[in-house]
Amino acid sequence: MALLQLPRLETRYAAVQLDRSKQQQQQVEESSSEEELGGVSPTSDYSCSDIEFYSGKANQHCHVQQCRPQGPGSNDNSLAEQIINVITSIPFFVIGMQGLRRRRCPKGRHFSLAFMAVGVVAAGYHGASPSSPLRPLLRKMDYYTICYCSNVLRRAAHIGLPAPLQVAALLAAPVKPTAVTGLNLLLVESKYLRSALSHAHLRPGLKLHLGAGLVGMAAFAYEDIANGMRWPPVLHSLWHCLSAVAMGCFNSLLQHLELVMMLEGAQLGACS
Repeated sequence: MALLQLPRLETRYAAVQLDRSKQQQQQVEESSSEEELGGVSPTSDYSCSDIEFYSGKANQHCHVQQCRPQGPGSNDNSLAEQIINVITSIPFFVIGMQGLRRRRCPKGRHFSLAFMAVGVVAAGYHGASPSSPLRPLLRKMDYYTICYCSNVLRRAAHIGLPAPLQVAALLAAPVKPTAVTGLNLLLVESKYLRSALSHAHLRPGLKLHLGAGLVGMAAFAYEDIANGMRWPPVLHSLWHCLSAVAMGCFNSLLQHLELVMMLEGAQLGACS
């Protein structure tokens, strides 16, 4: 009986050896494919949660980079779009020139000059070729000029900041100019709102400012969403026009503050 079972044992042993050789060959093929792919495979040490974590970090890093004024920008993809953006930069200069003739206080005239500078830098940025090495620098100057203009506007509206907050805003301006601009504009808008609640002649200008500002911000935000889609290249130029109108509405607030200061000065002179 034992002699009869020997062929069966040899057959089973050969089958086991064949299975082991197939498994070893499969492992060798998998390891070679992993080396060709750079050592990353579904059976590597990275789990799905690790991959999701690192991809989330990468997306967050890309989002931070997009919030900073880096690179040549995603607009001006054609000559027609460049021409439209340059033409719609002119209202900044025109409104600033009108404010320069009307403002009586030095701080108000300083704001008008800064507003004109925004138009000049914007026209230079959009007029430069997308492949020009100066375009990234001009894009940064565009953001920094807007930030500086908002700071001058806050000072012209007689809005002070605590010393620590001033230092923090100064340090954050080179890295986060949009955030500093938003802080300055929110402070001025809050004063504009308080003044309009007490003086009815400021309310039409405030309504125009809020309407143009909201639609302009929507166009500016939607420009990144529509990038790459077949949309007419007018979103950025629309942002130019609406933001120029919204910022120009602050002249009514500055004029009101100048009149209040003149009346207070006249009253002090009469009392003395």
